[in-house]
Amino acid sequence: MSEGPVGEAILESHIAWGSTWALDYCHSQGIMHRDVKPHNVMIDHEQRKLRLIDWGLAEFYHPGKEYNVRVASRNYLKK
Repeated sequence: MSEGPVGEAILESHIAWGSTWALDYCHSQGIMHRDVKPHNVMIDHEQRKLRLIDWGLAEFYHPGKEYNVRVASRNYLKK
């Protein structure tokens, strides 16, 4: 991948798209990650793949159940 602003923008776009795709797939399977943040995204540059990690707070979605919205790591919550 090229260096500089264009290369950085392409990488950021790839990370955003990959994260969105991964979350969409998990949600389609009824799974909520509940702790998405930069530290929980790994990039395999060799295989050009992105992986979501740290599924410790993940839960299956059950319609009608109320969930606590504050589950992410505190450093990444906006006040």
